[in-house]
Amino acid sequence: MTINQKNRAQMTTLPAILPVDYLKSSVGNLFKGGLPTGLFTGLNNLDNIFRLDKGRLATITGVPNYGKSEFVDFLTTTFNKKYGFKTLYFSPENQPVELHVAKLIQKYMCKPFSKENFTQKEMEKATDYIGENFFFFNYSKVQTLSDIVAHTKKLIQDKGIDILVLDAYNKIESEMPTGDMETNFISKILDCLCNLAISMNILVILVAHPKKMEWDAQRRAYKCPTAYDINGSANFFNKSDFVIVVHRDMINNNVIIRVDKVKFSNYGKSNFKGAILKYDLTSGHYYDAPDDNTYVDDTTPVYQPTPFVFPVKDNQHEDKQETTDIQIVKTQTEPCLSYAQKAA
Repeated sequence: MTINQKNRAQMTTLPAILPVDYLKSSVGNLFKGGLPTGLFTGLNNLDNIFRLDKGRLATITGVPNYGKSEFVDFLTTTFNKKYGFKTLYFSPENQPVELHVAKLIQKYMCKPFSKENFTQKEMEKATDYIGENFFFFNYSKVQTLSDIVAHTKKLIQDKGIDILVLDAYNKIESEMPTGDMETNFISKILDCLCNLAISMNILVILVAHPKKMEWDAQRRAYKCPTAYDINGSANFFNKSDFVIVVHRDMINNNVIIRVDKVKFSNYGKSNFKGAILKYDLTSGHYYDAPDDNTYVDDTTPVYQPTPFVFPVKDNQHEDKQETTDIQIVKTQTEPCLSYAQKAA
């Protein structure tokens, strides 16, 4: 049981007004251990302005086809490499699932996924590793938030999931009661996701599309959305712990990661200028842009990432590693939560 889960369990036994002794103890522990700093990506331009953490809800937005899903995959694979975190994906926009898996493998192997670049053994070893660290819903069977929450809780217990990705919000089948307003319904969904993140001590990453943005002819791109441009409700801004905007600078061929909200200052601060990154097509990795912000085309070999070394299983020689299929989460035996249960 994690510290956050212990604290959550302890809170249920306390009275409605917290005792002074509890406050002294909990604040004393925080003082001794220090404020949490969050999760680092290894990219200075990113880590200097925000750091995600478990127990938090991060909303990612940006113009369609500007790299939101790609950036989320970068975060999940990076946190897996650095911290051993496992991720559960609800990502219907990344279908078929084998294509999504191939994209993840590319981020580990640092080369395009193809028979020309991979040996059969490399592909099998990488697929085996992905199957043990990344889990994917069967999107033909899991479509509502109540089903997603029920399966997530079960997989946290069974597999030790650390991250839940919902990509994107508009792909979740609506359970909005008749007569309810959309903004109120979204508010309840965000409350549900915040409660899930806190109670189960996981990082929840929610991708949400903005409204239609105006075209900027001078910059040859759509205007960069803000947190208040997220389609449906201002509550995406109001209730998320982080709001991150993924945008493109087409003139300088840069990726801009702008931070519109960081709820707690120990995790960073809002930065409307944003972190300037480059994207490497070969590896699917991001890297810090040069300080002079010079134009670099997609084919210039300026970045050389190191392929990930897959761990060898205990009591097995590397040459005898067995492969596994990509795990698909089923829903036949899980109950569908009511709306009231879901929000609890």
